[in-house]
Amino acid sequence: MTPDEDVLRQMFQEVQVPAGVDRWPARVPRPVPRRTRSRRFTPVLVGLLIAGVLLATAVIASPYRPHTTLGGATAPDAPAGATVSTAPAPSSPTLNSTSPPATPATPPTSAPAAWPSETTTGVPAGTALGTHTGDLRVDKAGQVVSDLLVTGTVTVTAPNVTIRRTRIVASGQFTVRQLPGATDLVIEDSEVSGAKGANVQYGIVQGASGLEVRRSHVHGVQQGIEAASKATITDSLIDGLVRSDSTTGVAARGGTGLTIRHSVVVNPTAGGTAVAVYADNGPQHTVIIDTSLLGGGQYTLHVGAGVTDITVSGNRFTRSATAGPIRWDAAPPGNRWSGNAWNDNGARLGPPA
Repeated sequence: MTPDEDVLRQMFQEVQVPAGVDRWPARVPRPVPRRTRSRRFTPVLVGLLIAGVLLATAVIASPYRPHTTLGGATAPDAPAGATVSTAPAPSSPTLNSTSPPATPATPPTSAPAAWPSETTTGVPAGTALGTHTGDLRVDKAGQVVSDLLVTGTVTVTAPNVTIRRTRIVASGQFTVRQLPGATDLVIEDSEVSGAKGANVQYGIVQGASGLEVRRSHVHGVQQGIEAASKATITDSLIDGLVRSDSTTGVAARGGTGLTIRHSVVVNPTAGGTAVAVYADNGPQHTVIIDTSLLGGGQYTLHVGAGVTDITVSGNRFTRSATAGPIRWDAAPPGNRWSGNAWNDNGARLGPPA
């Protein structure tokens, strides 16, 4: 403030101010402007923001992958789209428990989609058959007997004979008889049976090397098939056997190369067996019984002493045997048992003791 201003102020203080006129206002110091808080901390905030950006950039660029904690344990993060289980870890076993540990259940085996039956074996429905009354002797090599009803015994004396779509109903001891020298007999899509009440002993008797039975039905006899060497039975049905002291579905008493595959062999009587493999008439080896349904008899499957190299695999057994499903007298070498089961529930069966 200048000196003149002070003099004037003093003069006005001494002068009587008329009513309605304010005095000279007192000198009020001019307030000093203050910086706002935002301006004071702006550099700090900017610095923190820059530091955060730099830190985030470093984390993204790093090859290290963090771990995720699951139930107290650490595990690498799952890839995108994967499901990570958060189930708790299994509890520790009780050390002082007196209960035995549980035995894991054996998964059941699966049965074939369909077993051979009367509708899938024998002479196909609708086949027109000629008739041959009485016994029939086949003595020409390579001969084919087909579409025929034979009311008697068929005896084969020549090699490479085929019996096809033929129904044979016998009343004597034999239904089909393959004699020595009549090698490689084929019976397919045919029915072999004994006449009702005739008490026929044999369905098919193999007397030479080489026999194939395909999609055929053998029934109404005491012994379905008496096999020797190189006998193969596939997709066939052997059932409805007649009771005797030795009722058997398939029997082999010496030879090599017996195969029963995807067939049904059932002995409905309380005696004998469904399948019997013996070495009574000489060495018996290289036997395969596979993917078949077996049942009945005193023992459903009887493997005698001296049999070697027999494979029994993937079969189903019914619970209809009077003494048990298996009697196994054979010893190693080369015998194999695998994948066999009960037919009713698929539970695994064996191996035999």
